[in-house]
Amino acid sequence: MGFRPSLERRNRIIRKLRYVLANKTGSVKTRVAAGALLMTACTLVSLQCNPMVANESVPGLVLEIDARGIQPAETDQPHSRVLIAVGDSTETHILLPPPVPLPGHFIPLKAAHYRKGNVEYSLDLEKWLLEGPS
Repeated sequence: MGFRPSLERRNRIIRKLRYVLANKTGSVKTRVAAGALLMTACTLVSLQCNPMVANESVPGLVLEIDARGIQPAETDQPHSRVLIAVGDSTETHILLPPPVPLPGHFIPLKAAHYRKGNVEYSLDLEKWLLEGPS
């Protein structure tokens, strides 16, 4: 899984970075680099404290289309933002590539379950491109 320093070593690195940022020692480049490293370290610690425990496919019911023609930075296709309901009565917004489903259609979603109980929903892009809305 890659380089994983011990918790004690990570805490020592974080303390050093905080010292550099708080005392304004070094050049601006050093402080910016220290800030970036601090944010990376905090992200790694956060991800290890709440790992994903399960990933499942679930259907999502399209409730309404909020916006059309949204242009994400990484693609040249316009997307639509739709409001989706899933089986546990959760409602969430998702950006969908064409074809745009109508309210009442189902779309394939992936549900990522985390240790602390939170669930993140995302479009199952493979199924979406093969099957589209149903």
